[in-house]
Amino acid sequence: MKKNSTFWALLFSGFGLVTIMRGQDTYFQEGSKSSETWAKSLTRAYQPELVLGSDQVLLFQKKLEEFLIRENKIQKAEMSPEDKMFLLSQLADQQRAEMSNILTRPQLRRYEKVKDQIQPVSVVVDTLNH
Repeated sequence: MKKNSTFWALLFSGFGLVTIMRGQDTYFQEGSKSSETWAKSLTRAYQPELVLGSDQVLLFQKKLEEFLIRENKIQKAEMSPEDKMFLLSQLADQQRAEMSNILTRPQLRRYEKVKDQIQPVSVVVDTLNH
C-alpha cells in the first residue's frame, strides 16, 4: 500500500503539476555534478543530429539536466517497475514538449526521431531486493 501511495504522491505533488515546474532552475532541484556531466554528454551526443546554435547549446543542456534530475528521483522512488515506467514515459513526453521552446521545428522533428536512441526510457530494477 505504501508503494502505491508513494506513486500517487509523486504524481500529484511533483510530476502532476508540471506546469508550475516549467521554468524551474536546476539549482533548486538538487542537481549534482553527475547530472550536469551527464547532461553535457547527452548534449554532445545530440549535437551532430540537431546542429544546435551557440545560443541553444546551454539552454538545451540545462533542460536536459532538469529532466535528468527528475528522472533520477523517479528511479530512486519505491514503487513498482510499472509505475516507474508510467512516470518515466510521462516525463519523456514532457521533455519533448519543453524542448519545443528551445529547438526550431526542423530540429524538433529530428530530436523526436533520435531521442529514443540517444536517451531511451528505462526503469532501473533492483534485482537484489526482488
